[in-house]
Amino acid sequence: MDWWAPLGDAGELRVVQLLDDGAKERLIGTEGHAGVLAATLTVGGQGLSVTGRYKHMAVSSGDDVVAEVDFRPTPQETKFGDWVKPLHLVGKALVVTHGKVKDTGRRARLRGGLRYLSIQGPGRSWVWHFDGGVVAGRRLVLCRGALPGEGEPVVTTVPASAGRGLGHVERHQAVDAHITRWQPAATAAELALVELLTLAGLHHDIDHIPSLIAKEFGWVPRLAKVEPGE
Repeated sequence: MDWWAPLGDAGELRVVQLLDDGAKERLIGTEGHAGVLAATLTVGGQGLSVTGRYKHMAVSSGDDVVAEVDFRPTPQETKFGDWVKPLHLVGKALVVTHGKVKDTGRRARLRGGLRYLSIQGPGRSWVWHFDGGVVAGRRLVLCRGALPGEGEPVVTTVPASAGRGLGHVERHQAVDAHITRWQPAATAAELALVELLTLAGLHHDIDHIPSLIAKEFGWVPRLAKVEPGE
């Protein structure tokens, strides 16, 4: 399978999440756990499984790891608040970091700055963030480029509704399921990347006001930031 070739057709997946946020937090934050299945899905006729273990989340096709993120502390995290993690995608070494830019949209005063994940490596870069739309934080978009706004979304995701203060629920969305859609130009590698980020729960760190409030009240875990001893 050519993971970097355009899929050629638009499509949609409904992915049932086998672990809730609390279970993922305990799995990734507690040493000694073996790999636990978080979801299964099919992309371009290829069956994929997503598994989590201590400080890792991975997407695999059979015995081959397609995408993996490592949450252990890195030398690049030199001061409080730094978050720089290695990510491998179809054999390419990438880095995922947090970013924030001023959001000038109509609802920017309610949302504050636009938080996003930056995924970069030699010759490739993406940003992953919430698109405010009618309800701030309703859907996630993966765009090619180094900053939000540089490229059009190639993959969009409506996250599971658990712990999120959304004004309404989209078709097929549920507490334990999310919906991923893609454009014809999207690649299977980009879909694997989005599923890795979504099932790892990394959208909780870049969410807008509804989930940020929920997080402060303890309804949404900060699983990606759990470090030894916490």
